[in-house]
Amino acid sequence: MTSVPDYVELRCRSAFSFLAGASLPEDLVERAAALGYDTLALADARGVYGAPRFFQAARCAGLRALVGAEVAVADAGSLWLLVEERAGYKSLCRLLTAGALGRAKGEALVTWAEVEEHAAGLHCLAGGAEGPLAGADAAANLTRLKRLFGARLAVDVHRHGERAGERLARHLADLAAAHRVPVVATNDVRHAAPEGRPLLDVLTCIRLGTTLDQAGRRLLANVERHLKPPAAMAALFRTCPRPSARAAALPSAARSRSRTWATAFRSSRSHPARRRAAACARSPSAAHASAIGRSRRASAGSSSTSSA
Repeated sequence: MTSVPDYVELRCRSAFSFLAGASLPEDLVERAAALGYDTLALADARGVYGAPRFFQAARCAGLRALVGAEVAVADAGSLWLLVEERAGYKSLCRLLTAGALGRAKGEALVTWAEVEEHAAGLHCLAGGAEGPLAGADAAANLTRLKRLFGARLAVDVHRHGERAGERLARHLADLAAAHRVPVVATNDVRHAAPEGRPLLDVLTCIRLGTTLDQAGRRLLANVERHLKPPAAMAALFRTCPRPSARAAALPSAARSRSRTWATAFRSSRSHPARRRAAACARSPSAAHASAIGRSRRASAGSSSTSSA
């Protein structure tokens, strides 16, 4: 097994996965740095909206940032795509654009043909309950993914102490072994620390149009989907060492090349609005206070107008 510090969390969502993630990119980076990570991946649903803030926060914290997106494929589920290099970032943006074209916000969907056209420079994780291997077409989908991504494909498995999740993890590991595809361990992170679970529940209820009292089993079963210490992840997968040992293998090329395409984010910081956003990102509490102040001033102006 590789050394514990080599573990890399490859599956994180932020609050930019609207109503499906509860932590800001800066909070995820801060937590990862405190736990001793040297690299962290962020891939939000249907876009790279949080990537500039994530990259900036990671750079300030001394972490390598891997970025990507969760992309929904028609009749197949969601692919977790991570950028290897600058060309891969271009591929991802073109794929996201193709999926959003002509569709309502939040309903982006790509075809297999579009995935094939824009697969260059991207790593693919195919695990998860919402992934392409969770349904009846799992074997056919994995064969197709292996053809499209080759050595840049892996099947990731999670262990959250849920019976159904354990069954799925075993199924995915067996399927990957049968197709000679690497298996990696991830934790499907939705919030930085355990304390973020209540907010995630509220966001889930908003997304589903229900209440906490009525949501029932549509909420996640427990609080396990947060960033954990590398040692804890190693212990979690001690009975199946192969996934834990390979957790850092997938992004090795991406980590070594991350600086070659990161200039795409640096150039955007020259714009005044981007500089203000970066300042707010460095101090989220100050940004929050500023927003409250603007809201109060607007309310006061509205009240004065009404009185007049």
